Formats: sequence, C-alpha cells, structure tokens
Amino acid sequence: LRSRLARWRSPPAPPVVDVDIGNGLGIFRRNLRTLAGMGREYGFELVLLTMPFSRLPERYAQVQALAVGGEAGASRGPESHAEYLRHVMAYNDEVRAFARSRADVEVIDMAASIADEAHFVDTVHYTEAGIAAFGSELARQLESFLPGSMDGQAPDYPPSEACPLIDDFGAG
Repeated sequence: LRSRLARWRSPPAPPVVDVDIGNGLGIFRRNLRTLAGMGREYGFELVLLTMPFSRLPERYAQVQALAVGGEAGASRGPESHAEYLRHVMAYNDEVRAFARSRADVEVIDMAASIADEAHFVDTVHYTEAGIAAFGSELARQLESFLPGSMDGQAPDYPPSEACPLIDDFGAG
C-alpha cells in the first residue's frame, strides 16, 4: 500500500528515450547461458520460448497513456512504437540465436505462432482466446520434443488421467 501511495503522489516517469539495450541484452544472454548450464548439470532439456507481442501502434499508445496516468502495473516504455518493436524483437532474436548456437537447447517461436492481434489485451497480455491459443500451440509444439511423440494422434485416455489438476483447474 505504501509503495502504491508513493507512486500515486509522484509524477509519472519520463519516457524512455534513446536507450542502449546492449547492457540488458548482455545480462539476458548471461541468464540464458545459466539456464542452459543448469539443464546440463541437472539433466533436463531446455526449451526456450520467444515472446508474442502486439504490433499495433494504438495498443502501445494505450499502454503508454496508462503508465503516464500512474496505472498500477503499467510502466513507461520507449518513446516511440518503432523503438518498442526494435527492443522486443531484439530479445526474441537473442532467444532464437542462442538456441541455434547450442545443440542442448530448443526454441519454440511463439512470437511467430501467436500473431493474431485479437489475442492481445495490451502489448503482451492475452485475451481468454489468446490464452487458449497460446496453450494449444505450446502443447502442440512441446509434443514434438517428447519421446514417442504421438504424431498428432489423440491419447487413449482422458487428459484428466494424465493430470488430475486439470479437473481441479476446470472446476475453479
């Protein structure tokens, strides 16, 4: 509550102008290397996802307006929509490049798969239909990494037998 009140009383943050994202990308690369190292150390296969995002300038302007107005959860991004797109695409490119450079890392390009603007409520959050599309696409693509892939065939058992939490989640 204190932090929200303090934010409410403070002027909005200025727009992010002419940011060199090189430092952030460097930290991001380090984190990717750490994750891959953990996979190697603990014996799991690392599958990275790119980040789907809305490309609509109007959506970006709405998010920026909310941030200027002090809306909780909204923060200022780059001053221009073009700069925002450049930043998001740079991080997604890092994920793709990292996966290509390593035999022990896979990538699912969710940014390429979830591009329907109707799936977004803002620049990076999804509508209910977007959540369903994301989940379906992720499950479809993850299946190809599993041993004994079912090649698109339906399982011989209901999903609730595979994961009892599905019933709990659906009931909530």
